[in-house]
Amino acid sequence: AFVDSQVARIRAFLEAEQLLDRSVIVVLGDHGESLGDHGESTHGFFIYESVLHVPLMILAPYDALRGRRVADTVRTVDVMPTILDLLGMHLVDAVDGQSVVSMMTGSVRELELAAYAEAVYPRFHYGWGDLRSLTSGRFKYIEAPRPELYDLAQDPTETRNLWPQSSRPWRQTAAETSDRWSTSIRTRERASRRSGTSGLSRRHGRAAGYSLIRKTRSSYSISSSPHENGSTTSTIRKAV
Repeated sequence: AFVDSQVARIRAFLEAEQLLDRSVIVVLGDHGESLGDHGESTHGFFIYESVLHVPLMILAPYDALRGRRVADTVRTVDVMPTILDLLGMHLVDAVDGQSVVSMMTGSVRELELAAYAEAVYPRFHYGWGDLRSLTSGRFKYIEAPRPELYDLAQDPTETRNLWPQSSRPWRQTAAETSDRWSTSIRTRERASRRSGTSGLSRRHGRAAGYSLIRKTRSSYSISSSPHENGSTTSTIRKAV
């Protein structure tokens, strides 16, 4: 595989320079592909596990880490603090993630990390509702015009929505989470308007294959869920 060949190149260089025993190599996926799950062929519209669950492999020169697998939830925001911890560097307090070295060594089995994800592409490009999720333990809540709740231990493919039968504590948690998300989004949008999109950012976006589209008025309501427009998303993907 391509990734294997590139890691081999990096490893060969580090060995040649006698740096391998002092290096940490991290392989992290940015997103998965739905490949037909839930009616999505690629990624960008939905936030189910087929897109969110990505590989994370760490090679570090410590015997305590060799051959270990962490089964509990780990987030991409935890990667940077983990690398700093492995290198014996000072951990920055003002970051969203935390080191997971304790799970990697086996001294702690789980850290009970709550994982956040979002998909704003449907809102910015088509005027549909955006999607946001919170995974805590075995349960995953998706905030959408029609909320969803899944037990990932019993339903890893997320086909049985438990939200209509969910208990009061989960609904209270969902409401509090929604308020925090709304505040966070408003803060980010204000910061984005103040800073604007730089010419360099636009060039990087185009180089990566992304189009920065100025939002136009849509015939879809902001309360319209991407899930309700599955056939439309498939048609759009085929067209582009």
